[in-house]
Amino acid sequence: MFEFIEEYESLLRTVRDVAEKFIKPRAREIEDSDEFPLDMAKHFFKEGYLQVFIPEQLGGMGSGEIGLIFHEANCSSNPLLEDS
Repeated sequence: MFEFIEEYESLLRTVRDVAEKFIKPRAREIEDSDEFPLDMAKHFFKEGYLQVFIPEQLGGMGSGEIGLIFHEANCSSNPLLEDS
C-alpha cells in the first residue's frame, strides 16, 4: 500500500477535511447536474487549494507529490468513487 511521507500527512488530513466538508455533501448533486461547480472552484482557488495544479513557473506549486495528496483526499471523500 502506498503511504505518504510524514511531512505530507498534515496536508493530507487538511485536504481530506476540506473534501469531506465541501465536496462530499454535494458530490451527487454535482454529478447529477453535470455542471461544473464554479462556486466551489472559486472557494478552493481563494483558499489556495487549486494552485497545486498551476505549474511553478507560472506561480503555482506544480503538482508532483502534492497533486497526489489532493487526488487521494478527493477520491476518499467522494462517495461516487467509493467502489472504484
